[in-house]
Amino acid sequence: MDLSRTAVASSRGHWLRPVDLVALVFVLVLLALALVALAEGIVGAGPAALRLCWAAAILLALRGLGVRYPGRLPGLLATVAPIALVPVDWALDPIVDLVNPRLRDDALLFADRLLFGETPSVTLQHLLTPWLTEALLVGYLSYFGLLLLPLALLWLRRDDAGLDRYVRLLVVLFVTNLTFYVLVPAVGPRFTVAAAYAAPLHGVLFGDWIHGLFLHPPFFRDCFPSGHTAGTLLALGFSFRRLRGWALCALPLSVLCVAATVLCRYHYGADLLCALPLAAWAWVASGALPSVLARDEKPAEVRP
Repeated sequence: MDLSRTAVASSRGHWLRPVDLVALVFVLVLLALALVALAEGIVGAGPAALRLCWAAAILLALRGLGVRYPGRLPGLLATVAPIALVPVDWALDPIVDLVNPRLRDDALLFADRLLFGETPSVTLQHLLTPWLTEALLVGYLSYFGLLLLPLALLWLRRDDAGLDRYVRLLVVLFVTNLTFYVLVPAVGPRFTVAAAYAAPLHGVLFGDWIHGLFLHPPFFRDCFPSGHTAGTLLALGFSFRRLRGWALCALPLSVLCVAATVLCRYHYGADLLCALPLAAWAWVASGALPSVLARDEKPAEVRP
């Protein structure tokens, strides 16, 4: 009998797994901060609290669905229940206004100039052509597919243990990354050194539309460290271990995605450098999560 498959099936029978508790506690802490911001009269705190309530409700509902209705599709939804973290990004503005409203771009720009002489997006802007810009922006937008497609592929391959491991990886990444967005808010070089660029970004086909999408995000102060870089590296590294064919297909888009974070002026060089320890932390901590937070998440006893 496959012990890892048995363990994952057993964990679905529990109402909340350790990874769900990590996501839920994180959402509840943010909710408490949003309620304090509401009491302080900070703009947007009410809608933010509502979104966080929805995030917690979605997580609990998806877990409950998998417990109540055993099966392949409900099991998938229960396994990926912490995807409820997605609305959290839309709720961070009033929380940052409460906790740490001062932008840290000056420190990040100082670090870039100390390390590189100038922030790399300014130094390398001469490399951009309309077609390269188009490719970079497509790569940047592909980030969401690069992270989510392995979930579907692992499910289709019936790799339950891999799916569970990948979900833990993403949850630790997002919880840590979002925490840094609150602690080190920054808007990035496209705003702070806009006058240093000789010309605005322009693509050829869809590039301008993609660039416009990222000019109106739900939360602007999401610069440090680069989640696009850390997430892409983690998804690619994990895929090379368990989805080799997909990893080879994803490699060109992954390179474009990481390059776009700097060349398309979204991030400082320091953001990329600090994405490396973020990715390493997410890999190690997500692997230790079950043994650290749950004593009973062990392979079920195998009977002859």
